[in-house]
Amino acid sequence: MNMRDRVAWAARAQTGMTRQRGPMGHCPPNGLSEAAGMALSANPGYAGQSNMVAAAQGAACPQNVNDNRFSCQAGMCAEQPPVCGCNVIGANTLEDNAGLGIAAGAQANLAIDAGDSCRYQPRSLFIAAYAAAATAGQIVNPCDSCPVLLLNATVGTIPMIRRTGQTSFGILSDAYSDRKELTCVDWAPFTSVQNQGLRLTFLQINENLPFHIFVVLWGDNLG
Repeated sequence: MNMRDRVAWAARAQTGMTRQRGPMGHCPPNGLSEAAGMALSANPGYAGQSNMVAAAQGAACPQNVNDNRFSCQAGMCAEQPPVCGCNVIGANTLEDNAGLGIAAGAQANLAIDAGDSCRYQPRSLFIAAYAAAATAGQIVNPCDSCPVLLLNATVGTIPMIRRTGQTSFGILSDAYSDRKELTCVDWAPFTSVQNQGLRLTFLQINENLPFHIFVVLWGDNLG
């Protein structure tokens, strides 16, 4: 009896042909009932095919060695869906210019690596700038956030924003401020490998006092 005949015979032996759950909590193939699925799985050829499928599924579901909860990539097999975009990376200019902040009219290049992620996929961005105090690494109190311009964002040498490099096309940081909902970004993943990190270029447009710039990224650890 060939495989097709075995399937047909097993199906006819059942009175209920609705899809039911099979052994080990899995559904039997082709919508057969549990008993029919068991009869079919008893065939040595089918069992061999099942083993091959199980091996292929295992290979398609690697564990993220940096985050045991797995990442939010399609095809990952976490037992519970992870919260996408919940991994946080921060960066700031607190150590720039001996900790005294970015002067008015000056540019700041903020280099961001992926931390303990092999690759990091940014999803949302937050930017804030506060007046720097005379003491290195501190901000003026009371503190009020003021805008700066985002002139460029690159991963390696590839620009992540559509119009870059010119003051007249700078993106006001208010677009990513704490006065509105988090703003998504469509940027490429970046790493900690040399020349493959994320680099943000800002222009400090506030007069009189130097400023410290702060950035927070929410995204996915891609392993």
